[in-house]
Amino acid sequence: MILPAATIEKIKEILNYSTDIRDEIESLLLCTSDGHEIACASYRGLKIEEAKVSAMAASFAGLSLTIADCCNKQDALGGIVETKDGLIICGLIKTPEVDLVLLGVFAKGVQHGLALWNFRNQLNKFRSLLKS
Repeated sequence: MILPAATIEKIKEILNYSTDIRDEIESLLLCTSDGHEIACASYRGLKIEEAKVSAMAASFAGLSLTIADCCNKQDALGGIVETKDGLIICGLIKTPEVDLVLLGVFAKGVQHGLALWNFRNQLNKFRSLLKS
């Protein structure tokens, strides 16, 4: 399913707004579960290779589900990569029409709880948008 142009524009607005007002969010990327980029917003000049990151985010989200299932943990929400420069969080947005992956890049020094709270808020915004 291809998202309507108006929905993609709303997605871009949400991504840009979120990276503008939240200092700890360096970048947000939304892609399809098969790795095609829909939109990306970055703050403070962070450069990511959007096509490459989209493909890897989709793979990581899928692997997170498989790993959780193999460990008898159901309904995985995504995965976290910890680096010396910050956190990268990946999560699935499942809808009846399309499955999407949200990737958030968080600044060095961000507290895990704050990053997860912000990320889950972003996931919920997109779930609400896609339900409407």
